[in-house]
Amino acid sequence: MQGEFRGDFTRDTYDKSKHFLRVLMQQGRVQLDADFNEQISILLNRLQTLAKDVFGLQGGPEENCGFEFIGTEEQINNLNNLNEQEKQELKQRLQSQGYLISKGNYYVNGILCENEEFSSYFQQPDFTSEPIDRCQVQLNRAKYLAYLDVWERHITPIEDHDDLKINIQEVALGGADTATRSKLVWQVKLKKLDQDIEDNQDIETVIKQITKDHEYFRSVLGKELLKPGEGKIIARVTKPSSTGMNDPCIIPFNSKFRGTENHLYRAEIFTVHTADNNNQLSFVWSRENSSIVFPIMTFTESDSYAIAFKLEHFGKDKYSSLSAGDWVEIIDDDYILQDSDRQLLKVEQVDRIENQVILSGDTKKKKLLKEKHPLLRRWDSGEVKVNLSDVKNKWFPLEDGIEIQFQTDTQNSFYHISDYWLIPVRTATGNVEWPKQKKPRRKIRTSTSTTAWDSSLLCTSSSNFRRS
Repeated sequence: MQGEFRGDFTRDTYDKSKHFLRVLMQQGRVQLDADFNEQISILLNRLQTLAKDVFGLQGGPEENCGFEFIGTEEQINNLNNLNEQEKQELKQRLQSQGYLISKGNYYVNGILCENEEFSSYFQQPDFTSEPIDRCQVQLNRAKYLAYLDVWERHITPIEDHDDLKINIQEVALGGADTATRSKLVWQVKLKKLDQDIEDNQDIETVIKQITKDHEYFRSVLGKELLKPGEGKIIARVTKPSSTGMNDPCIIPFNSKFRGTENHLYRAEIFTVHTADNNNQLSFVWSRENSSIVFPIMTFTESDSYAIAFKLEHFGKDKYSSLSAGDWVEIIDDDYILQDSDRQLLKVEQVDRIENQVILSGDTKKKKLLKEKHPLLRRWDSGEVKVNLSDVKNKWFPLEDGIEIQFQTDTQNSFYHISDYWLIPVRTATGNVEWPKQKKPRRKIRTSTSTTAWDSSLLCTSSSNFRRS
């Protein structure tokens, strides 16, 4: 699954290279969420591949092509299927609202994006951009690249709560959780062109090359805006030492994974910054795919280093609850849609009678609105610091023998905030359920073989996958 999916899933079994056409159910067999999700992934791939074969990497229907970035009245005059009165109204909106985005359909890498109405650039449904002074842009004669950023967002009943619409949660079940949803998010964004492009090339030539050459467009956009990153990790489960193997309460030696339950671990890049040309990042991990969340009802700020929340609930059992010492992240719609800086806070106190929790940390003063669906997301670790210039052959332990290693042996590998890897670990095999990569005993290399001498496994990031 290529998107911001944080549900309580068993695993993701879709593999495009297998060329499966469909999933076939059998009578009297156990059904898994992975079967249904794989069927949808197969169907989506077929539809999006068909659209990409017809339209190319990007394009729209001639009579209803949308998402034109409108900045001049001349563009409005050239719009089809509009009468003079409608064009005059759009010109008035252009003067009062700044820039406009045309209505219609557009395909990005086979994904259908729909815009039902002409909208203001500054009032997009799922994006709040920083104001751009049109007069200042014209005065400085700056050049901007307008592009369409497209990605899938995971929607649970918490984010879908809306008093004016029918919600996905069935109230007759008394609060029981069911299926979740995936929402397509589109955001029209602007990137100021580098000075060397403006100085050394004719802007018309740049426009033509961006339109025809997707790789050139990606180079102009810059890797800091290309998501997900291209970094990889290796995951493995190590065998325990012989110490304590006579203890009947310890899982036997031949079981490398020492956990008592199956889990879908999630390792996610939390922060990325560059200092002195050495890439520094941090990651966090969750044993439940970061699906343990707690809706926020109200909050009061004690001081700049402590904040108290009243939560809707504390989870259904002790494994999905909060305790002192846990780590959480404050989330709302704006946080997800705007790529905000991430912040991890520590749980100091828990009051289960009043459903209150007190967090400590350098809390950022931000007003949380109920309509923005605020919540706390639990992580099962604090931030783990990583120096990419000093990680060769270095393993970072998660828990119960699970370890990951960052791969920096390729020149173009880079990591972005929110890049993530899903790591299914099973007690039946005592290992990570990833496709194995063949590699020599000392130096890692990329191969398509399905064997591995030391049971370590290689995987690229999934991230909040975006197509531009």
